Amino acid sequence: RNFMKVAKSCLNELKIGQKNSPINLSHSYYLLKAEYSVAKKKHGLAERFFSLSIRHAEEGKVLHEQALACERFGFYYLRRNNHEAAYEQIRAAYELYRKWGGRAKSESLKKKFPHLADARRNHQVHINQKKT
Repeated sequence: RNFMKVAKSCLNELKIGQKNSPINLSHSYYLLKAEYSVAKKKHGLAERFFSLSIRHAEEGKVLHEQALACERFGFYYLRRNNHEAAYEQIRAAYELYRKWGGRAKSESLKKKFPHLADARRNHQVHINQKKT
């Protein structure tokens, strides 16, 4: 419950900030709004906000934030057992992290999902069970 209060407070602050600086903060606002919606079990809203976060980060040319939103959206889909959509988002995150120069992050994703680098693989997400 305390987490939800803190999240709500952060959302209020980000909402104010994003009105003043939408390019810098809108993607962060929508990402937190998506995670908040997941916690509230409002899955339709969560998907909408993840998509908005990705789009706003892309428009603002903030690759690492776009990658983070794709990654979180992918993990959301994994929890919902939508493996095809999860793979699509996690693959996008992997590519965006690589493009941004986040080698350690992209390698971390590749360890969890060994087939990310294989463009010919099917859309089934395989999780490496080894702890990293």
